[in-house]
Amino acid sequence: MKLHRHVALVEVKDPTIIDALEATDGWEACVLRRIGPAVVAIQNDKVEEVVAAVKSMGYLPRVIER
Repeated sequence: MKLHRHVALVEVKDPTIIDALEATDGWEACVLRRIGPAVVAIQNDKVEEVVAAVKSMGYLPRVIER
C-alpha cells in the first residue's frame, strides 16, 4: 500500500487523452500512478504543467480545488 499526501487527480472522459499525455516529454516527472483507464494521480506541484499540456492538445480542462 502507498499513501500519498498532496496528490492531484486527473480524470478524463476519453482515456486516449491520458495516453497522449503519457507520450509527452516530462510526463514521468508528473505522474505518480495511473489509477484506471481515465484517471491518473499526479504530483500536486505539477498541476499547472499538466493543465498547460492539456491546453496545448486543444482541450479546456476544468480545475477543481478543494
